[in-house]
Amino acid sequence: HNPEFTMLEFYTALFDCLAVMDITEELIAAAASRVAPDGVVTYKERPVSFRRPFARLTMKDAIAGAAARDGIALARHDLDDAARLQAWTASGALSGRRSAKGAALAPQRYAGLNHGKRVAQLFEDLAEHSFWDPTFIVDYPTEVSPLAKARPDDPTTTERFELYAAGMEIANGFSELNDPLEQRARFLEQ
Repeated sequence: HNPEFTMLEFYTALFDCLAVMDITEELIAAAASRVAPDGVVTYKERPVSFRRPFARLTMKDAIAGAAARDGIALARHDLDDAARLQAWTASGALSGRRSAKGAALAPQRYAGLNHGKRVAQLFEDLAEHSFWDPTFIVDYPTEVSPLAKARPDDPTTTERFELYAAGMEIANGFSELNDPLEQRARFLEQ
């Protein structure tokens, strides 16, 4: 696994993504309270509150919120429509802007991406760095989550989360896809 996830990894039978988020939140909040009894730690001279409950946002709501804070005209419904989002990213609406990592947000950055990858790239570019207090981001596109189960009510998103705090990802989890035919189809599509 990636080096940032070598601290702890766990699997549990018969639990879904929501149960794993609850365990993750409880574990991290308890660890923080051992270091700081009030659950607030300081990182880069800023307080980070690990008090429960942690916020939970869908990836698309996180993008729309970040866009609004940055004065970018991107509505939540634009993220749901593949053709509309492709046209929006191709329009140069982000030209002249840079991601938190310094990458130019020109139309070619999003060209050739399928809808799910385009949504995930926008999240990385606009929102990912903005979560200071712990926030679970849920509903990742199926195209970027090949090992996660699709949501029963929306096959375009998965039962997956990432937890962000202090502007960085600190946890990742999902309901594991255990349908071998669906796994094969997703890997072939990738």
